[in-house]
Amino acid sequence: MIERKRILHLEVLDTDIPPILEYLQSIDPAYAVQFLEAFEKALSRIEKYPLAHSRYFGAYRRIVLVPFPYLLAFVVDEETIRVDAMLDGRRDPLTNQGIIQGRR
Repeated sequence: MIERKRILHLEVLDTDIPPILEYLQSIDPAYAVQFLEAFEKALSRIEKYPLAHSRYFGAYRRIVLVPFPYLLAFVVDEETIRVDAMLDGRRDPLTNQGIIQGRR
């Protein structure tokens, strides 16, 4: 297995996740905890099996944070796994593509 360095775009933590957590917290604080657990689990799966996940746009792949409708968009190369965005899977795909392209 190839060891790749994981790079998490700052906007994932600073821009994408806070409003999701705020929304989930307003419904039920347990949902926010479950979301963070799903996020950590998704990051672990990306690191273990980076090429096993569906292609999304161009070189980007995605992993869904089950049971939530959010996904992580990431790129894999020989040395790194770069997670560029947490996206709402219900959103128009062209909007999500624009968000990803703005973070390259």
